[in-house]
Order: sequence, then structure tokens, then C-alpha cells
Amino acid sequence: MASPEVHHLFHEAVADHSFSADRKTVAVARENNIELYELSGAKAQLKDELRGHDKLVTGVDIAPKSGKIVTCSQDRNAYVWESSPSGWKPTLVLLRMNRAATSVRWSPTETKFAVGSGARLVSVCYFEEENDWWVSKHLKKPIRSTVTSVAWHHNGVLLAAGSTDGHARVFSSFVKGIDARPEPSVWGERLPFNTVCGEYLNRTAGWVHDVAFSPSGNALAFAAHDSSVTVVYPSDPEQPPQAVVSVSTQLMPFTSLVWTSEQDIIAAGYDCEAFKLQGNEQGWHLTGSLESKAKAGASGSQDESALNMFRQMDLKGKVKEDTQLTTVHQNTISTIRVHEGSREKVSKMSKPAQPGRRRRNGRRPKDSGIYMSSEASSGEDGFNVEDLKGALSSKNDKARRIFWKEPPSDTPSGEKFVERIVDKCLENGGDTVDLGSCGLTSIPSRLLRPLRDLIQPPRFDGNHQDERYYHTLAPDLKVVLSSNKLEEVPGEIFNLENLTMLSIRNNRIKEIPPSVGKLRKLTELNVTSNLLRYLPWEILPFIGAHGNLALLTYSSNPLLQPTESRLGLHEHFDFGATLEEAVSKTQELIQASNEAGHESIYCLLLKIHLVLKERMCKYREPPSRSETRGIRITGSPLPVWKTEPVYVGSSPKAFFELDGTLARGSPQAPSAMPQDVKTLPIAHPYDQASQPKQHVLDGAKSKVPSLFETALRASRAAAATCSLLEMLPENAPTHVVNGVRLAEHIAERGCNRCSVCQCDYVAPRAEWIEYWHLRPQHGLSGTSTDLVTPFLRRTCSWMCALSVQCTFPRPDREKGIFLATAS
Repeated sequence: MASPEVHHLFHEAVADHSFSADRKTVAVARENNIELYELSGAKAQLKDELRGHDKLVTGVDIAPKSGKIVTCSQDRNAYVWESSPSGWKPTLVLLRMNRAATSVRWSPTETKFAVGSGARLVSVCYFEEENDWWVSKHLKKPIRSTVTSVAWHHNGVLLAAGSTDGHARVFSSFVKGIDARPEPSVWGERLPFNTVCGEYLNRTAGWVHDVAFSPSGNALAFAAHDSSVTVVYPSDPEQPPQAVVSVSTQLMPFTSLVWTSEQDIIAAGYDCEAFKLQGNEQGWHLTGSLESKAKAGASGSQDESALNMFRQMDLKGKVKEDTQLTTVHQNTISTIRVHEGSREKVSKMSKPAQPGRRRRNGRRPKDSGIYMSSEASSGEDGFNVEDLKGALSSKNDKARRIFWKEPPSDTPSGEKFVERIVDKCLENGGDTVDLGSCGLTSIPSRLLRPLRDLIQPPRFDGNHQDERYYHTLAPDLKVVLSSNKLEEVPGEIFNLENLTMLSIRNNRIKEIPPSVGKLRKLTELNVTSNLLRYLPWEILPFIGAHGNLALLTYSSNPLLQPTESRLGLHEHFDFGATLEEAVSKTQELIQASNEAGHESIYCLLLKIHLVLKERMCKYREPPSRSETRGIRITGSPLPVWKTEPVYVGSSPKAFFELDGTLARGSPQAPSAMPQDVKTLPIAHPYDQASQPKQHVLDGAKSKVPSLFETALRASRAAAATCSLLEMLPENAPTHVVNGVRLAEHIAERGCNRCSVCQCDYVAPRAEWIEYWHLRPQHGLSGTSTDLVTPFLRRTCSWMCALSVQCTFPRPDREKGIFLATAS
């Protein structure tokens, strides 16, 4: 093998590098700066230095045609540097990302470039002539974690991205007015922006370190942290790949790879040397190393005297120093770049290094050079593949492990137990977190936060791959917190978007926050045996044929009721009778009733029957496609009119002033009801006592938030970095203290949204109870004596509250009975 060309630049890490088109200049990322070296033979002289980033530079790339340099950094910025008579002039790029940039590459057309980031997105940047700046569009739809690498297809439209969620994806980055329409390929024909042309999961869900298209663009290779290289050969759009070949090795992980031809790949990484792989659609295999390594102790040892050998053995227990590696690089190879050759045939590559693992004497070898070597290798100089016997049979079925900072030694034992359970779930790829019967009084959000990144491991037996191998393996997360001493639901629970089952039964919880509406995938909720007076109104959209909630259990709670009469639901609700018979029987019960409480509950029952009868008439004919759109079909579904909840009535609205105090003349707020109060009557339209006062009507002309509400929103935003509650003076007004405390509490569990206009708010301006009848056939289990279920509804303004009309069974004096108004 030909000797490599070595350029020692400095004694620090080289995160990335790039050569100019004439190969006389190399740009090297060194800490916060980019250094430009002029190469002359074996000499490298520092020519210029690009300063502008505040943090570590993670990527650099030189456009071959224009000579422009693009850089990105952990400071979340990217710059495009252009040469001018006065030096290099930077132009800021509007990346619009809130996490560090990780990699950057120019497109082959040089009209745009891509920047990967820790914000789970890729910024595709292009130049706007009108405004004379670089703007960006985001690719982020299926990406679930940090983007580690990006690579362009030769057509300048397709873009590959690897990320720490174990996926390699191919996107369309077509920008109208910038790109020409690409020719049809195996990746697709019509390719609008953010089209996912391919999504491929590493078999062990390990981090994907690098991705690369083949010279023809008809294959994609990616290297993962499980020491494997996977090559994907797509067939047709919307079809499974023609072949997915994964080469597992017993080497350390590869961090970078490059195609040298359609049948050859060079990969390098933590083993400090480059390896060659060969193959095609039928299979790939590891052929050997590109370097010729001398046998340990083969040179120099013969020249040593016997006395020196015994001296070394006596002092150090060994014949000679062996901290020096036999490879050219002494540390991890960070990236591989094409140095010479065409896209179809690469003849020379460059490889920089970075600080790596410590040696046995505690020293870290210094290696910050760039090496150019030929991709040709000989079987005599390189190692024999037989030395890696069993490398291709390596298997690892565990999901990606996630580690975080160890808790301090004074952490309570309960927190340590929770951390151990969550850690075990992450390591095994399990989707059930069982924290039941642990005596927990509270669970800090930081202990549950790692569950956001939980990825279910794929099921792969080595013989065939099912269709889930090609899709995102989001877990069906189940959390059990039953039989503890919790007084509130941990706020982090409502940030777990993959949560499907939550059990918090047998605790001391008094209220479920409105943030439960964020759990779109929730199918089972058990809140039995708590201190709940009502359920959150935000959970109503999940109930019924259009919702996902299949099982809701809320019995054994002191729920508010509209009347003291507790007639058994199954006693007077004959599910076997026809609705006409039920309406007639209920009207007879109303006329025969002598007690006001019984008469009221019979009126509610009559309204429910009338609403169901009206719905049945509507759906007597087969519903149209528009009426059934979005309806969940499971097993033998019930008719839609039987599964949807029935609105019965509402309590009087409670209004709050700007400072959160109860408005003058307003009824008591349902959330402030004492535990011994069991009923909250329904407001009658003809009852003047339950109607809003005149000053409320006068103030309900705008939804603009007050200055106090704006300050509370700012306090909520600042709660992530500091506690304003500790900064308040001792003589601060009570409503200010309560408002800041509420803002910090909401910051932990998620924002509140108005139930009418969906606007964000901190302090509600109005609240009331809505009573709904939930059909027991729909997997709902409440108290057998409760005909209706209370739901607490809040709004951000008085105007929103007054826009909601409440209805109640009204009397018909002519017929001597009560009729129900269906809502």
C-alpha cells in the first residue's frame, strides 16, 4: 500500500475539514474558529483564520465551484464566508433553531446547503436575492432526535439525514425557484418539499453516525453505533426496499463513511483506522484495513541490549513502551472526505482525527493531523479477514440505552427507586413503567423526562423483516402510579406524547389538570378512588366514536352532582326498551313524582332520552362518508348516536377579576367548593340569580389579556431558569404571590388553553361545571348512582364564557310536563 501523505497541524481535535477545488487549501474546524491552511507538498502553512462563532465549530464545507465556505457551530448559528480583497466576509444565516448545529454540507448545485441540529430538524438554506440574506426551510416531520449527519444526492434535491433515534431518512428538499425539477428515480417522481422518500431503522436502534449516497444515487449507506454498516437498495416509491444489507462487525463503531465506487465503501471511526467493505445487492462483507501495521515489537527490539530489556522489566514490568498505536492515526477518525477522483471512482481520501480514549499510562496521545491515503489495499499489508472471525454474526437485540447524571447521594430512596425503574425500562426497551404501591408522595419531573426518548426495539429474528422495520417504532407507553400517596399528577406525564395507558387510582388527587388534553394517543385512563370533584373538560373530545379513549374508569370519587337525588342509573334507564317507550315512561315518572329532587333528575333523564331519539332519527339511514369521517371502528361498533356523550346542563358561571379574585356578585367557583358540598345545581335560564351581573356584561367586550396576565405568562416562561417566587419581597401582595406560584406550577405541567378560543392563559377568568351523560356501553365506568358526570370548563376571558350558551330542561305548562332542549 502507498504511504499516506501526513499533515500535522496542531495538537487539538479536528471536528471537520474540507479541501478547496484545487486541493491547495484546507479549512479545518479548530475549537471556535476555522483555520485555513495552504498546502505545498508535505508542508502546511496557516494562511487565514475565520472568527465569528462563540462556541465549538461542528461543521465546515467549501463549495468547489464558487469557493464559498459554510460553517456551523454549537452556538446555533451558521455563516457563509466569501473571499474579498479585504479578507473573508461572513454572512449570517437565519437557521431558526434552538439547539446546537451538528453538521453542514453544500448541495452539488451550490445554490443551497443543509444544516443538521440537535433541535430534531434539518435546515435547508438558500439565498434570497431580494433581501440579500440566507434563509431556511425546515425538514422535521418524522425526526425524533438529534440529527448527526447530512448527505446530498447528486441531483441536489434529495437529502439523507442520520439521527440519534436510530433512523436514516431520505427527504426531498425541493425549493421552488431554486431547484430544477429532478428526473424520476427509485426515490420517487414528484418530490415536494419535506417528502419522506425513505425511512430506515438500524436493527438495534443505535445512533446513526453518518450517511452517504452511492455514486449512482440508487443506494444509501449508513454507519451506526452498533459497529454496523447498512446498505439500502430502494425499489420503487411506496414500496419496501429491494434489499437491505447490514454488515455487523466486532470492531469499534464507525463515525464516517464514503463510497469509492458502486461496489466499495471506506469506513472509519473509533478504531483509528479506515476499513474497506465490498459488495452489492446480494451481500456486503468486510475485506480488511487500508493500513499496513507493523507487528508489535517487530522493529527496534532486536537492537536493545539484554541489560536494557531487564531494566525495563524491573522498572515497568514490560520490555518497552507500547502506548503508541500501530496505526497512522492515534485517535478517533472524525470524518472522511474525497480528495482525488470523480464521483464514480475515488482514488484518494482525507481523514482528520480527534482526541480519543486514554491509554494505560493515563496519557492521551495527541493527534490532530490530516492524512491523505489511497483506497487501494493489499492482502499482505492489511490484516486478514479471518482474524475477525465471527464479526458478521454479531447480534444485539437491546434498544439504545440512555444515561443521565447520577442523582446526589442525599436523594430520597423513593426517587432512587423511580430512577431505577425508568432506567430499567429504557435499557430493556420496555413500554410499561410500573410505579404502583411504592408509597410515593411526589415524583419529580426530571425522573420521568427520559421517557420522552423511549424507542421500542424492532422485532428482527435474522431471517425476515416485517413491515414495522421500515417505520418509526414509537412505543405504546403505559404508566402505572396506582396505590400511592400522590396529591397531584406529575407534570411530566402530560409531555409523554406516546402515552396510551395511565392508571392513577387509589391516590389523593383532587384535580386532573387540563394538560391531559395533550395526550392524543391515550386509550385507557383509570382515576378510581381519588378525591376528584370533577373531570377536566379537555378529555371530552377523547370520548365517543370520534375519540381514542376506549376505557375511562372514574368510580369511587366524590363527584359533584346537580341534585341530591341519587336514582340508580340501571334502575330507571332500561337499555332494552325502545326510546319511544323510555320517553313515555319518563314523562309518567315526572307527573307522578312528588319530590322536587326526583322531579329534577327525571327531567334530566327525559332530556337524555330525547337527545338520543333525535340522534337515532338522524342516523336511521346509513350515514354519509362525511358524517363517518374520523370515526373509530373497533370490533363490532355501536351506532354513533349511542356512543357520543349527551350534554345535560351547566352550573352557574363563576367569574374572576383581573387579579384572580372572585368577581362581585359571582357564585362560588366549582374548584373552590368544600369537600362536604356534594351538589351544584344546574343554572336555569329563567333564574335571575344565576345570570351574570351587569358589570360582567360590560367587561365582556374584549379578549385582550391584561397586564397582570401578561406578567404571569412571562413568569411562566422564566420558571425554567429561575424561581421568581423566591425573588418576591416579603410584603408582596397576596394576589401577586398566588399568581406567580400558579405560573410556576403551570410551567411544570404544561400550558392551559381556553376551552372556547384555544388561546393560551395562566389565570382563568371564568369557570363552570358542565354535566354530561356518558354511555356505559362505550367502556366507561362511573358510579352506578350517577346519571351525569361533571366536567370543569375554563375560559381565558369573560367574553369567551358568555359566548357559551347553557341549556336546561324547560317546563311546558300547557302539557303539564317538562320538555328537554337538545344541545
